[in-house]
Amino acid sequence: MWKKNTKNATQQRTNPTGNGPKRPRGRRPVKWIAAILIIMAARYNSASTSQIPSMMATSELKLEKVRTYRVNATHGTRHDFFRIHGCLTQFKNDIPTQEDWIAMRKLYVTVVGKENSTIRGNIEDNPIRVPTYVDLHPKMGRALYAKERIPNGTLVWSSEKEGSFTHPNQYRIFMINMPPKFACDMLFHWSYYTKADATEFGTIVTATMDDSALMNAGNAPNRVNLLEIYNETGDFAKAYASRDIEAGEQILVNYTDCSFPEGEIMFGMKTPNRTINRD
Repeated sequence: MWKKNTKNATQQRTNPTGNGPKRPRGRRPVKWIAAILIIMAARYNSASTSQIPSMMATSELKLEKVRTYRVNATHGTRHDFFRIHGCLTQFKNDIPTQEDWIAMRKLYVTVVGKENSTIRGNIEDNPIRVPTYVDLHPKMGRALYAKERIPNGTLVWSSEKEGSFTHPNQYRIFMINMPPKFACDMLFHWSYYTKADATEFGTIVTATMDDSALMNAGNAPNRVNLLEIYNETGDFAKAYASRDIEAGEQILVNYTDCSFPEGEIMFGMKTPNRTINRD
């Protein structure tokens, strides 16, 4: 109950506990409330953009990511993604499961669309045709091993589950939405550039999304036990055992054939430090 004290011209409230009158709280100015709401909204938006979902519908794809550096569909080099994904500390030799690979393929199709996807066959099929397993090598990290003997000339793998990007905007959106656990691996180890003169940028980037991404390079020609053979257009490969591969032996490949470092600059994923000749 409120009553007016005419002696000191202030409002007092009758306190039933007998502790004396208390001064009522005044109303907070509207501008302070508005400022608090703006700050809360900014913090909420910042928190929501710092998360990278592992799988989503087309309408839910994130088109930018903000942490210390900003990347979006039209801006961001590999160095920017390196910092945003924290790649200095993210390489932990995590081994993807088949479910992880399938989720990446589905994300790829969501980004580029079914009509532009280079994935062949059932998206959930394993393109490795022989029994294999992944384990950690003491010096080389993750490695792919033969589970049983593979005779010379056996088809081991095909590139049917690789996804190619012809435009950097698509690749950036793909990397923004990559599962954080494997984003750095995809950025540095599981994507490669090839020359493609007929495309807008003169190059394409291809993401490997199966256990073949974990195959290491043979550091000597006699250690390589897998031979890749491309079709006439160069957009599809099959890999055969180039000699007998014993059970428990690591499967090693020659990666120099698909090395095109200039592609990263031509694709806008690396700041150019010299002129690139596309001829």
